[in-house]
Amino acid sequence: MSSLGDFLKKQIKDKMEFHKRSASGESVETLREELKDGHLLIYGVDYWEEINEGVKPGTLVDLEDIREWINNKSARYGGSFPPASAIQRKLYNSGSSTKEEDLHIIEKVIDDNKTEITRQAEKLVGELLKLR
Repeated sequence: MSSLGDFLKKQIKDKMEFHKRSASGESVETLREELKDGHLLIYGVDYWEEINEGVKPGTLVDLEDIREWINNKSARYGGSFPPASAIQRKLYNSGSSTKEEDLHIIEKVIDDNKTEITRQAEKLVGELLKLR
């Protein structure tokens, strides 16, 4: 849709890969953009907040979802994992143990790319004004 949207989606994908936050690749493959009321909106899967912020204590994650995540993550990045039921219990009791530096993907992308985002946003606004 826009070069800025494409740029941001690629940066998000790269940052998620760097932090190994893309076990199946589904979350980054579903990123899409929309220009609405002068805003560029980027949407992802419905569990995007958990990817970006981690899982909060008290969250009951489905065992089959955990098994799928284990299979995808080990196939993509390697490593060994405890049984799905142990992960489910841990998530429910204390939330995810994701290191802080592996979270807040969106904020990191924006902070790391402020100059390029500004440049492309100015170009996009200029193009939109020409159309009117």
